[in-house]
Amino acid sequence: MKNNTKNKLNNNIITIKIILHAYDNLFLNKFILNLKNKFKINFIKSFTSVNLPIKIKKYTVLSSPHVNKKAREQFETRFYKSIITIKTTKNWKKVKFLLQYCQYCTSGISLKILIL
Repeated sequence: MKNNTKNKLNNNIITIKIILHAYDNLFLNKFILNLKNKFKINFIKSFTSVNLPIKIKKYTVLSSPHVNKKAREQFETRFYKSIITIKTTKNWKKVKFLLQYCQYCTSGISLKILIL
């Protein structure tokens, strides 16, 4: 009897994973806090965010290509990645609306949304 009620409750829970990519860490954190506040107000069972390791890509350029081989400049790009997991039990239409809103309101952040 207990197993049946647990299965019914687990079937109603919807898990949403949002993968975020950005070049600016502060902008990414502000977006996550804004998203967290919007979802906390509405119908969310749990909201967790995990920051993944930073990917650093370094480029080396010769500043004087003719004579001085030792004269070089280095540049780097930092790539920040974060995963948000949201669990909800009801109001699927509101969740869908908020996710569409997130896609259109992001500049500088790329989103990938997985619904499990």
